[in-house]
Amino acid sequence: MKIAFYNPTHLTFLSGAEIVLLNMLPLIVEEGHEVTLYMTSLEEVPANSSVVKELKNTGVKIIQLKSFSLPLSGSPIPVGFLLQLGARYDFFYVFNGFAFQDFFGLILSKIFRAKFVYGIIAPMMTRYHLHNIYQSTVAKLIIRKADMVHTLNRDDCESLGLINKKVFFVGFGLKKEFLLHDVPEERLKSKALNVIFVGRLCEQKGVLRLLKVIEQMSGNIAIKFFICGDGEYRTMVEEYSAKLPNLTYLGFAHKKLSEVFKDKHVFLNLSKYETFCLTVLEALANGLPVIATATSGVCKDYGDDMLFAKISNDSQINEIKAAIERMASIFKNQKDEYNKMAKRAIKKASFFVWEDMTSSFIKHFTDELQSEKNKQRSGRLLNKH
Repeated sequence: MKIAFYNPTHLTFLSGAEIVLLNMLPLIVEEGHEVTLYMTSLEEVPANSSVVKELKNTGVKIIQLKSFSLPLSGSPIPVGFLLQLGARYDFFYVFNGFAFQDFFGLILSKIFRAKFVYGIIAPMMTRYHLHNIYQSTVAKLIIRKADMVHTLNRDDCESLGLINKKVFFVGFGLKKEFLLHDVPEERLKSKALNVIFVGRLCEQKGVLRLLKVIEQMSGNIAIKFFICGDGEYRTMVEEYSAKLPNLTYLGFAHKKLSEVFKDKHVFLNLSKYETFCLTVLEALANGLPVIATATSGVCKDYGDDMLFAKISNDSQINEIKAAIERMASIFKNQKDEYNKMAKRAIKKASFFVWEDMTSSFIKHFTDELQSEKNKQRSGRLLNKH
């Protein structure tokens, strides 16, 4: 089977597209399929160069395209495809972008005579009004034209009324070695409950609400908070960390998250929306029970039984504080129960290893090809009669 992937915009560090490219594409090659990755030639973008470097020796064929920019186009338009028009693929997978890119991907799939697969990796609906207008009109049309749609969670398509048999759901995964084998004894000996947030320091991640929670709980010496990440609210987080005794800002996680998580007890996620919250999965893999908002990309992907507490998106600060205090009480007075919760978290995360997620992903493609062959066979039989 021949699959071409096209990422129309430049990559940002640890973006959804980068995670899929680095972890899933080499495994697809290992399963015996031919994979070609088309990328715009933005070598000056560090994440682009990093992906090319890491994929170079995995068997993935990489074609970097020369491009030019148009006003309001959103990102460069690749003209290098003109040199690839003789190529043929079974599937042409396009990561969702903006403006001209999605349409361009649809047209290219026809030129390559391939089935068009639209990959919804970036959030479809956000706080930006113009973006949402685009998603509810143009993207909706493109999805209806697609042969298959891959999304990380059901809410993105449900919001547009697009749940049907051609939509399939496969989320992110973990490398097996990331799974913790057992809960460290040192973690259980701690007198304070260590609560951690890891992610972009921005409005989408609920950072302002997080800081209010921490400020109101600053008098409780039995609960400590840790924030790890970077973003537009970094200066504010640093200021809060300097004045609040219960908050430590860890900066950006340059080391492995397993090192960040090893002495923490619970992961707090207050995102307003997600496609698939990978850090929740990474926290579970490290034995951290999770308190999270009931947003897409968390509750429906992981299931309610994977979360210690589910917070509504419009919940009050007191509701969040109550969930944290409830966890603190269990950690202090019921160590055995906390240990069981931590082990359950690891077991749940074990269902999301990259090998299994990739096999599930590929099965949708092979099933589609088999369905097409069956239709052609049935058509030939009808013609004979």
